[in-house]
Amino acid sequence: MTVLVVPGYDLLSALAARAVAELARRRKDLVVALPTGRTPLGLYRRLAAARTEGAVDLRAARVFGLDEYLGLSPDHPAAAARTFRELIVPSLGLDPRRVRPVDGLAADPAAEAARVEEAIRAAGGLDLVVLGIGRNGHVGLNEPGSARDSRTRVVSVAPESRAALAGASGARAPAVPQRGITLGVATILEARRVLLLASGREKAEILRRAVEEPPTPAVPASFLQEHPAALVVADAAAAAGLRGQYPRIDSLDAAGAAGWPGAWLAGDGGATTPAELSPAGWTVVHHAVDPVAAAVVRGLLEAHGIPAVLESDAAPSVHPFGVGPLASVRVRVRARDIGAARALLRGIEPPGLPNGR
Repeated sequence: MTVLVVPGYDLLSALAARAVAELARRRKDLVVALPTGRTPLGLYRRLAAARTEGAVDLRAARVFGLDEYLGLSPDHPAAAARTFRELIVPSLGLDPRRVRPVDGLAADPAAEAARVEEAIRAAGGLDLVVLGIGRNGHVGLNEPGSARDSRTRVVSVAPESRAALAGASGARAPAVPQRGITLGVATILEARRVLLLASGREKAEILRRAVEEPPTPAVPASFLQEHPAALVVADAAAAAGLRGQYPRIDSLDAAGAAGWPGAWLAGDGGATTPAELSPAGWTVVHHAVDPVAAAVVRGLLEAHGIPAVLESDAAPSVHPFGVGPLASVRVRVRARDIGAARALLRGIEPPGLPNGR
């Protein structure tokens, strides 16, 4: 996971749009899952402007909806289908035949979830998933308690999520459905890249937990730590609770000078196989005395385009992402990156914990 901090929402939206546009230029038949809600609206406005200027062409993209509430009319203000129909498809110039929202009126919701999962597989998998983060740590409709291996499925919507949606859509909270269909955590993590946008002071504490505490079903967004090509772009308000040091970008020009988003887009993205995620496939380059320090080191590496994973002595079994509390945490990188990683980290190794142990 890479975390970038920007001053405000406008730059957050501009950086996100630049990343999506560049990925679309590199792959015309981009396969992407898009969210609705308030946070990505600036991204969509920026992409619409880029389309008008001829800077991006998404007509060949294959687009999936991230989630949908069950039982809502497509004309309901809270329905993702309405946002796709009235905003996302026309403003981004998408081909409606290549857009696959979740059907919230399906007679058999479980079968609809299975159809979405199969359609993603048939498309060759997701190149990108764009996400927001809920105040309780949900991504999509993966509410607290969602398992790491969950697939696209029917879910119950948490009361606080229903209340937030009611406030955003102008609907009464009782009118917001109690169930929905969402891409699962595992489905999201199998995407080649993940882009999470966080804006506003109300997201500060949950973003800190998602980024700096060990992955847990209690905060589904925290599982994104396990994805080597997950990018979090947070405005200063949302990043106010972060304790680590993360790269800060103050302008689009500064982003370009830093080579961003080139490093994030390099290679085939973050899709990995279980074998690639085994400790044997990675080399230790750093030891940290606690998970927060390890997360800072990983953020530094990934900001320079070097995927990194964590391994903790406190985990009951060795797992590259098992970060336990207050234990020696090893930071591992792929063998081909060892030289660049050691050069970057030279001088910050804690005493008594030699490199490569």
